[in-house]
Amino acid sequence: MKHAIVFAAAISLASCSDGQAGMKKMVREVLTDPNSAEFGRYEQVNSKNRDWACLEVNSKGQGGGFIGARAARFVAPAGTVKWEFQGIAGGFDECVSMIHDMQPFEGGPR
Repeated sequence: MKHAIVFAAAISLASCSDGQAGMKKMVREVLTDPNSAEFGRYEQVNSKNRDWACLEVNSKGQGGGFIGARAARFVAPAGTVKWEFQGIAGGFDECVSMIHDMQPFEGGPR
């Protein structure tokens, strides 16, 4: 059931390109080299109170080399696309695990 919810959420956001485009813009604003940003996997989890999302990003650091893929985490009021950027930390799988763990505390799936 969880996978069906995540898949449906990914499809709904993909049809609203402003969602991910806005997320990428927020991430680029905090990178050392925003033009080097490479975005990868994306996952979204919807709950009754909030929607959570993870977006994989790799970019160049101060030394000029790529620093490795990390995850940017976002949260929005349920059913909106008003994403709030929460920061970049850890790996993508860790972020996805965290947002799935948050779902019971947010009232369960929608």
